[in-house]
Amino acid sequence: MEQEREVREILMNMRGMSKAMKGMFLFNNTLAAGGIMLLMTFMRRLLAEKLVKAGEVKSLEKFIASTSGDYEIQNIPDASTSTSLSSVELEKELKNIGIQYAVIPDLNKEDGIIQVAIQKGDRSKFQAWFDRYLMWSLRGGEKSIQDLQNLTNSNDSIISIPLEGKHELIKEDFLSLGINYAVLPDLNVGDGEIQLMVANGDVQKVQHWYKLYREECFRGGEELGELQLISSADYGNTGLITEAKYIEQADETYRRASEKYNQPPGSIENLFLNEEQKVRQATDVGFLEYYNNPEYVALSINRETLVKKSSYAGSDTVNSQGFFASRVPGTWGESEQTLILPAEQVFVTDEGHTYLAYLHKEQKPIIMDANGELVTVAKRPTGGELFATHYQQVDSLVAKKSMDSLTTKVAKEVGERIPANPIKVR
Repeated sequence: MEQEREVREILMNMRGMSKAMKGMFLFNNTLAAGGIMLLMTFMRRLLAEKLVKAGEVKSLEKFIASTSGDYEIQNIPDASTSTSLSSVELEKELKNIGIQYAVIPDLNKEDGIIQVAIQKGDRSKFQAWFDRYLMWSLRGGEKSIQDLQNLTNSNDSIISIPLEGKHELIKEDFLSLGINYAVLPDLNVGDGEIQLMVANGDVQKVQHWYKLYREECFRGGEELGELQLISSADYGNTGLITEAKYIEQADETYRRASEKYNQPPGSIENLFLNEEQKVRQATDVGFLEYYNNPEYVALSINRETLVKKSSYAGSDTVNSQGFFASRVPGTWGESEQTLILPAEQVFVTDEGHTYLAYLHKEQKPIIMDANGELVTVAKRPTGGELFATHYQQVDSLVAKKSMDSLTTKVAKEVGERIPANPIKVR
C-alpha cells in the first residue's frame, strides 16, 4: 500500500505539471523516441520498486516543468573523482553560476559518471564552468591535467581518437616517443572514442604516430576512423546523451526492475494505466473549467476525418501517455501536421462523432510534422492563430454544425447534470 501511495503521489504530481504547462514540455523529443515520457515512466517504475526516492523523482519532475522540457542531459565525471570538489560542493558550484539544473539519480555507481540535466538556455554558462572543472580539477593519464597545463603554460590541444580500451598501447608508445599528455575522462563510454590533452609541441608527433598505427591496422584488416582535433566545447558535447541512452547506461538491477513492467500488467502496472488521463464526456464536470475560461478557444474535431484519418492519432505512444492527437484540418500527405493535446483538455460529444478540444489562445501547442518530428517552437502558431487559420474555416463547412450549436448542445447536457452551475452559451 505504501508503494502504491508513492506511485499515486508521483502520478498526481505529473498531472499537475501537465495541467500547469498545458503539455508543452512533454514532447521536447519526437514521439518515436519517447523522450521525457520514456524517462519519467522509467523513473515511476523504479520508484514503485523502491530503487529511487520519491524526492528524487519529484525534483526531476519539477525541473522538467520549470524548463518546459527544454533541457539536455550531460554526462559528468563523478565529483568524488575530483581533487577539489565533493558532491555537495558540485551542486553548490552549479547553483553559484546561476543555472537551472537537476542531478539525475546515478544508476551506475561503477562507471564514475553522473548525469546532470541542464536547461539549454544555460548551456554557455555551464560550458564555461565545465571547461574549468575538467581542465583544472580532474586527473588522468601520465600527467594530471593541471600538471600538463603548468608544464606547457596551457599551450595544449584536445584530440579525439577511436582507441577506446587501448590505454596501455597509448601509454607505452607515448612514453617511448616522449609525448606529454593527459587522458581526459571518457564522457561517452561505448562510442569507441577517447579524448586526450596533448602539449601543442607534441601534436604533430601524435598525428604521425596515429597515421602509422592506422595503416598497420588497415593492413591487418581493421579500419579505424580519423584522429580529430577538437575544442573543449566539443569534448563536453561528447557527454550529451538522450533519455534512452541514460536508461541504457543504468546498472542491470535497474533495467531488470523496469523490464518486468513490459510483461502482462500486474497490480502496480494497472495502477499506472488506470491513473492516466482519458478523454472524458462533455458532460463531465471538468468541461466547465475550460468552457468558462476566456483564455481558451474551443476546437471542433471530427472523429472520422481528423482522428481516424490521421497518421499519428492512433499512436500507442500518444494514447498510452494520456494525450490526444488529431490531424490539423487542411494538412495532408507531406504537409500533414498533427496537433497534440493533454487528454484532459478534450471532451467527446455528438454521440462520439465529434471531439470538443480546448486550446489556450496565447500558448503554442505541440505540433508534429508528417515525419513525426516536433515542429520547433519558433515555427509553431499560438492556439488562437491555429484556430483562425485552420479550424474556423473548417467549422464553417461542417454541415450546419457550427461551434455555437455544438456548444449549445453540450451546455444543455452539462446544465442538466449540474443545475447549480449553469453555462451561458457563447
